[in-house]
Amino acid sequence: MHKKRLLVIHPALAPYRIDFFNSLNGHYNAVFYFFNNNLLNQKFDQGKIKEEVTFNCKYLLRGINLPGRSFRFGIYRTIRVERPNIVICSEFNLINLAVIISKVILNKKIRIYTICDDNVFMATNASITRKLMRAIIIRLINGVILTNERTAEWYSNKFASEFIVFPIIRDENKYANDLKKSESLAQQYLEKYNLFNKKIFLYVGRLVKEKNLERLIEAFDIIHGKNSDSFLIIVGSGSNEDVIKKQVIELGLKNAVIFTGRLEGANLSAIYLCAGVFVLPSVFELFGAVINEALLAGCYTLVSKVAGGASLIKEGVNGRLIDPEDVWNIANRMLECLSNDSLFANQGELRNSRMLVHYNDAITSLVNKIN
Repeated sequence: MHKKRLLVIHPALAPYRIDFFNSLNGHYNAVFYFFNNNLLNQKFDQGKIKEEVTFNCKYLLRGINLPGRSFRFGIYRTIRVERPNIVICSEFNLINLAVIISKVILNKKIRIYTICDDNVFMATNASITRKLMRAIIIRLINGVILTNERTAEWYSNKFASEFIVFPIIRDENKYANDLKKSESLAQQYLEKYNLFNKKIFLYVGRLVKEKNLERLIEAFDIIHGKNSDSFLIIVGSGSNEDVIKKQVIELGLKNAVIFTGRLEGANLSAIYLCAGVFVLPSVFELFGAVINEALLAGCYTLVSKVAGGASLIKEGVNGRLIDPEDVWNIANRMLECLSNDSLFANQGELRNSRMLVHYNDAITSLVNKIN
């Protein structure tokens, strides 16, 4: 069967998009253009990432960069050369408009979609500029790919267009293989930090103000006072790191809170296997790809109710939602976990996934809709 030609224009290649892009490459005769060499807010090892992709990465680097916005030259030429049937862009910006204008000039029947990572809070509180661009672009394209049902419902009530839900998730079979390969490394971490038979909570992400780690540490101080076998591992780096480390010392938690620094690949997979419970307490979070990773690794997961990825949680089944503004709410959810020893069993071993959404179902649904 002849495959349709797909053009993807995206900001940068990140680990949590690899399976998605590889799947698109399998379903279509696809070509991928990125307009940055790496993410702007964190740097991933692009060499390692590219070892996992099944497509060639092309770049559109000439253009204009403004705070929070980018425009790239060469959009018209790219569409003329690649001759796509479908184009997938990102968010609502001048690049989308350039694709729309190119379609008109070339008089081509091209279906245009854009990926939007909004959660409901972001969608509701968009800036005037974003609201204007969003209103214009949605009316001129075929649909928007969103990360969760609540946001899709919000958009559907505001705009007449097609809104498709595809959460930021990985292929569970592929990720399970990665986790399995990390088991021996996980055992090494447990030995290094003397964590065997301990109740381990885990945070993974940037150490910045919006991640709300100060409240997480306050909550952990409460539960550690009730159970000295509880430990908190913090993975990441960022501008608030010194403040957080100072807080840990002042609370007398230096021996119970472990800072690993930023981890990727097998090292990160191994840390997930060490933990029983994952906590994401952000006061601002578009989606939170780490939620999916933690669930796939078998971690019971406590997620801020403001995160887009909260849609992956079914209360009491694979995790709980937490109020990021309420230290006692976070602490009480963690205390509930401490009362369930089974959540902390099988340390350092591959465990059953706690994901309730399956990757193959989600990608099949997406492809059927954008065709």
